[in-house]
Amino acid sequence: MSDFSKQLSFFIKERKVNISALAAHTQIDRTLLHKYISGTRTPADIKIVEGISKGLMLSVDEKAELVKAYKITTMGKEAYLQNLNTEKIINYFSKLPEPDIFEYCTKSESLFSCTVNDNLSVQTTIKRILEDADTTNVFVSAPPHEKFISHELTSISVNRPDIRITQILSFDSNYELYGNNLNSFANIIPLIIFCENYSPLINYTHKSVRQDSLSLMPNLILTSRYAFTFTNDLKHGILHTESEILSLYRELASRISKSSYELIYKKITSAPEETDVIFKINKNLFIEKNSEYISMIFEKNSIFYRIIIHEQSLRNIFENFISSLSHEQTVSDESVD
Repeated sequence: MSDFSKQLSFFIKERKVNISALAAHTQIDRTLLHKYISGTRTPADIKIVEGISKGLMLSVDEKAELVKAYKITTMGKEAYLQNLNTEKIINYFSKLPEPDIFEYCTKSESLFSCTVNDNLSVQTTIKRILEDADTTNVFVSAPPHEKFISHELTSISVNRPDIRITQILSFDSNYELYGNNLNSFANIIPLIIFCENYSPLINYTHKSVRQDSLSLMPNLILTSRYAFTFTNDLKHGILHTESEILSLYRELASRISKSSYELIYKKITSAPEETDVIFKINKNLFIEKNSEYISMIFEKNSIFYRIIIHEQSLRNIFENFISSLSHEQTVSDESVD
């Protein structure tokens, strides 16, 4: 078996994926997919590998491992290692995406940078940026557990239904901390409900990276006029309006957005009937299990919403949640008897 086939087989076995279903999802002939798994054939294009990664719903780190194995198989390990740094540089310049989620400032205004050095000033700065009349697109990369950020984004979206918000949620890839990921998810539920143009994206942090450490992508509020970076504790920040710095952050934000996972798709639906795949928690809350996602269906102001969760770690959490509910119901029924 090749490096690629070994890595592919590992992910398929780990997720207990049905080969026929994967072949249909990726639009790859089932026989050809079996040959990829056995190592007798190798995909002819990296896009095929990316399609398989999407079909398996791999995390960013897992997809990188599969792509690495593919390149070692097609190039040879020695050539792969020799060309790794060169490839990174080439990929950076050749695949740099156009920033398509931000508006560029066209008004003439004074250029400045200023430091903000206390918690109240940082919070006030964020409020004023979001309340700016020219703010129609907002990019946010901030501690996902920070309720202040979520509260302010919810407030502005209620008052400005036209505003578009893209938020990066930095999820920890350590299994022991998945509970923190779920808490972060809970904080953004009001945004999901009230903001029609809200796009939450997951970007994993490696288990060796501490949440309070510095990283290339800082905590950031970015609009067409401002780039405001700040610390995790919201006590220090720097506000920029220079076009060169804004362009730099737009490029960085667009790159990290393109490489992040979509978390949620919203749909409006009527109240569902309880079935083998739809579990009724109470009259206003249902959970639906599907082979590709788990969805929460809930009532708000006489309208039912469906939040579809594709991200694997959250799906695992909800699987456990459903199992615990089923167990509690069984115990409750037995105690009644």
